[in-house]
Amino acid sequence: MNESNLAKFKEMYAEYKQTDIYENRLENTAVAPIFREIIWETLRNEPLTNEKLTGFVQMFKFKCSDDTFDRYLEENISDETIREELSDKAYAVGYYGYTKAGLNSIQKLTPKHLLVVKKFLTDAFNVQTENEAIELCEKYDSKNVPQVTAGVYSPWLHYINPKIFPIRNNLVKGFLNWMEIEHDYPSCIAAFSKLKKLVGETQYATMDNFAVEYFPSLIDSKITIKKPVKKTPKTNNPDNQPIMISLNTILYGPPGTGKTYRTIDYAVAIVEGVGVDTISDERGEEGNDVKEGFDEYLEQGRIAFCTFHQSMGYEDFIEGIKPLKPEDGKPPQYDVVDGIFKKICKEATKQQSQTIEVDGSEVNLTKDLFADIYSSFAEQLPDANEENSDYSLKTKEGYTFYLFKNSANSIVVKAGTQKTPRSVSCNELTKVLFDNKTPNYKPYSSFIIDEILKGKNYKKESIDNSNKPFVLIIDEINRGNIAQIFGELITLIEDDKRLGMKNAISATLPYSQDSFSVPPNLYLIGTMNTADRSVEALDTALRRRFAFKHMKPEYDKLKTLDGGIDLNQMLKTINQRLEVLLDADHTIGHAWLWEVSDLADLKRAFKDKILPLLQEFFYNDYEKIGLVLGEGFVHWKKVESNLFAKFNTNSGLNTEYNEKLIFSLANIDALDAGAFISIYTKVEKQAE
Repeated sequence: MNESNLAKFKEMYAEYKQTDIYENRLENTAVAPIFREIIWETLRNEPLTNEKLTGFVQMFKFKCSDDTFDRYLEENISDETIREELSDKAYAVGYYGYTKAGLNSIQKLTPKHLLVVKKFLTDAFNVQTENEAIELCEKYDSKNVPQVTAGVYSPWLHYINPKIFPIRNNLVKGFLNWMEIEHDYPSCIAAFSKLKKLVGETQYATMDNFAVEYFPSLIDSKITIKKPVKKTPKTNNPDNQPIMISLNTILYGPPGTGKTYRTIDYAVAIVEGVGVDTISDERGEEGNDVKEGFDEYLEQGRIAFCTFHQSMGYEDFIEGIKPLKPEDGKPPQYDVVDGIFKKICKEATKQQSQTIEVDGSEVNLTKDLFADIYSSFAEQLPDANEENSDYSLKTKEGYTFYLFKNSANSIVVKAGTQKTPRSVSCNELTKVLFDNKTPNYKPYSSFIIDEILKGKNYKKESIDNSNKPFVLIIDEINRGNIAQIFGELITLIEDDKRLGMKNAISATLPYSQDSFSVPPNLYLIGTMNTADRSVEALDTALRRRFAFKHMKPEYDKLKTLDGGIDLNQMLKTINQRLEVLLDADHTIGHAWLWEVSDLADLKRAFKDKILPLLQEFFYNDYEKIGLVLGEGFVHWKKVESNLFAKFNTNSGLNTEYNEKLIFSLANIDALDAGAFISIYTKVEKQAE
């Protein structure tokens, strides 16, 4: 901990206690004992599930809706009397939880993980001292339970015992850095205990609010204290910002500026309804939390990702006729298959959810998951050439039919000796289950689906995805033929042409004949490499419909290496020269030097990335590469006068090349630190 900042912290905290922000948080602490009871009653119910942990995330977050609170309270607490009592208490207090977790749900924790979490939270109720708290959390953290990390569990511990457990999530990292407190939770317990005593607090709720809301308002990027102003806060949750991102946005810039990397921040910010900078600030030393959240949203279908290329077409992006999996004894079959854009548009307007239980956890039933289940089920069936099957079902009218499989592992129905065997493919059942298609073999399909999903706790519920944001990331958007990929739908992505908007437009798709509109809750985030020569100018129709965000090299993210190599100054100098010789679109981004930590890393970056890019920029004009990097990187020599064979035609050709220079790249591995330093120091010497 930075001891020299303790006095300043005490002074700042004294001023904070005079504000409305402090008073609001003091009043808000009335929710803590209610949340403590909810946690305890949940832990008493067997077993602890992913859904119940999700209930903690949802019920305790800031601005939890009444419907969400009631739904998860019912999920977590089975005793109706206790549930109603806690509900009455919560509504009487009228306050929200303090924080917003970095993820919206807990998914796919194994039964073993859930037992570890349950024991951890149960033991927390018995903790009486700071040392016991540190020991408990160190032991739990060593188990490496996914998702339920300090940013998620520390608010739960705080509600269990506000005097022992502080809240440590990504929003307090600025304060932790200023005080030079280690980010792991056990270290935070020890440090915050000392700070709590210094300012005379008895619990941590107001200290959390100080770190999250008040502290950022006092400091600029240099941690210079500004004069505090007493004000009434607009919200207790700085994360709860309106989304200030256009529905259609392209991140553009030279290579290495982190465009694809930043799409993760944009996508997560959109899905969680917060500012992009808030998500970017969460990267820090535990940036994996953001990536884990991104991966979860990918799995849930809230985010989708694709890359445009020269071969991509309308059939891949919107819909097209595609071959189906071959079936035994049948000719090739084709069907209209949705592309990635149409799929996420459907997901964004979905009114129904389907879930099953996998390894004790409730997960969304997707088409891919159903295909796996179908395949596993079919493998158990007897071959179609056999006479008998143990798998018999009855139609609605009570007629018995039997299930077999063919060589393509598709289900075959036999309904008596007089009936022709029928193949019921996975594709057929998928359309019935997910797209409400009328079955080809109506007497059988629904019963086969029920049998396939038997014992998997299949649930079908009404939902409304139209009020949730969805994101489609299109990497390298300028490398595709936009007119070919979007077709007539390029008009439909405009803000005012979307479903339900003022000038809404729908189109009839050519293959399926479906009426199609783009939902207003779908965001398109594209990336564009301005140095990419694979296409000509970006399609004008696309340019008109997208907002453009310029991604520039961020030199301040680069370090100075041992040996005095200033990567910041080196890259800045290289880019200044490239702007003169080419243009600003053909510069180099910071990402290629971001993880360089020593001279060996730097040499690899030059060999594998920077030099090949410069060769492409200048079409192997090594003289210009030499103007960018200097003599240490590009060697030259004159042509030997006697190089050519004797052949004098009096045309002068035999002497024309006497002054020609031959260039070659230096052996990067043989260079020392001085060669890299010379890239930017030479200019300074000339200026002197």
